[in-house]
Formats: sequence, structure tokens, C-alpha cells
Amino acid sequence: MQLNGASCRIACTNQFSQKLKLMGKGFACMLELLAEPLYILSQTKKYYIIRVYTEPTATLLRCLTTYIFIKGQIKVEKLVVFALSQVVYAACIFIGYWTYFLLFANIRTFDLLPFRPDYQEADPPRRRKICSCLV
Repeated sequence: MQLNGASCRIACTNQFSQKLKLMGKGFACMLELLAEPLYILSQTKKYYIIRVYTEPTATLLRCLTTYIFIKGQIKVEKLVVFALSQVVYAACIFIGYWTYFLLFANIRTFDLLPFRPDYQEADPPRRRKICSCLV
């Protein structure tokens, strides 16, 4: 009886860790996808200073998170540690780029999302030439 209960606990924790890994990696991907347009915008506008501060800070926090979980006495699977460290990295990238563009960049807020329903472009035929799916 004891063996069946122990194996059930192991199976339940494995299922929980599998779900936690998938949710962590998925959440990290979503955060990075939300920060990606601002990364591209910063590269095209030559705002290199944001990358100088955001990328090393995110990498350092990811490394510290991994170190704390692995060297600490926290009993977590290694892949869960990797997923959590990726969430920390993606959150730092997301917060860094969005904070820079909303607070410090000399850019209008509505320029970040130009294709909203009430947006009027000065040259609509040019947009039709670029891609017919945007019309």
C-alpha cells in the first residue's frame, strides 16, 4: 500500500512539473513576442541604448534565478528551473522595452500601434501596393 501511494505522489508531481514547464515556456514566449515589435522598432530607429541596458540585465537576472534554484535547497526539476528562468528573462525584456518606449523615447504612443481601426494613413494606395491583405 505504501508503495502505491508513493508512486502516485511521484506521478502527480511529474504531471504538475510537466504542466509547469509548458506553462512557463509558453508564458515566456508570449512575453518575448509582445516585446519583439519594440525590439525591431528600437533597431530601426537606432535606439541602441535600450538594448545596452535591457539585454545584460535580463541575462544577469536569468543566471541569478538559475543559480538560486539550482544551488539553493529548493527541490525543483531542472527543466522547471530553466522554464522559470526564461520567464524572468522574458519579463525583464518586456518590461525594459515597453518602459523605454512609453516613458523615455521621443515617440508618440499611438505610433506603437498604427493599424488600429480609426487610423488614417496619408497615402492609402501605397499601403495597397505593399500588401493587399492590409486593405
